[in-house]
Amino acid sequence: MKIEIIGWLSVFWAMQVLAHCLFKYGSTLSARHWLGFVAGNAVGVLSILVLMKLYQFMQVNVAGALALGGGFLVAQLSIALVFSQNLSVWQYMGLAMVASGMMLVSATGREEEAAGVPKKGEGSAPVEAPETVIEPAEMQQ
Repeated sequence: MKIEIIGWLSVFWAMQVLAHCLFKYGSTLSARHWLGFVAGNAVGVLSILVLMKLYQFMQVNVAGALALGGGFLVAQLSIALVFSQNLSVWQYMGLAMVASGMMLVSATGREEEAAGVPKKGEGSAPVEAPETVIEPAEMQQ
């Protein structure tokens, strides 16, 4: 995986963690509700620009799986650490399944690229159909 992709993924994940922490912070006291809501959504909206940047580097389904799945993973673990929320064994198993799904989707994307499947907009030039001339019936006689 290119270092540039890892960088953009890391930025997206960090923004997701920040947004989730702001939402949780805003939910602790009613006086902070709107501050957490507005700030969390501002960070979340800006993170979509990073996701759109990731779409330029890889297949959309792979970018979505890595960005959104990874964002979910790091947000859950960060919330658990920052706000002292204990996760159950079942929740850790669920996080492991999400990580497994991310690996499966990203491995599938690499196989298609390695197999020579061109990305949209890539490949050879379009093949032009040969010109066919059909003569009128009178000229055929």
